Amino acid sequence: MKKAEEEPGNMKKSAYVLPIIVAFFVIFLDQISKYFFITQFKINESVPVIKNIFHLTVTKNTGGAFSFFSGNNSVFFWLSIIIIGILLYSLGQFPKNNLVLISMGFILGGAIGNILDRIFYGGVVDFLDFRIWPVFNFADSFITLGVAGILIYYFKEELFKKKKKKYK
Repeated sequence: MKKAEEEPGNMKKSAYVLPIIVAFFVIFLDQISKYFFITQFKINESVPVIKNIFHLTVTKNTGGAFSFFSGNNSVFFWLSIIIIGILLYSLGQFPKNNLVLISMGFILGGAIGNILDRIFYGGVVDFLDFRIWPVFNFADSFITLGVAGILIYYFKEELFKKKKKKYK
């Protein structure tokens, strides 16, 4: 007899639990940090933590990554909504692997965190400034970690398949 979580319907439902929990954690951390910076700093205010290396610089980005296409807040809002919808719809299709599920939670939480900024602040609030890179936030970091986690999973799977073929 199959375990309940191995049945196709339950497997699909259980695939949503971990990413949703992780996404809520990411959204909470992201929004708390942005609320702090938006209420304690002025836009474009910069405070050096390690002079000329790392600053806390509050900016508002109305464009995409690295402020490309600034002034298109509504376009990026709807694009993000579509991407989140696609991710949620396809979540049950991803491998039931903790790395993949946590990574999906990172991506969803980061994307939702940035959408909330577009709604409440009229643009994405960024504050982590390493001076050699565009200013970013925790949501951006989690999205990047999520993509990296998924890539790591798939690269490891491909290497495993190649090794398995080699020894057959």
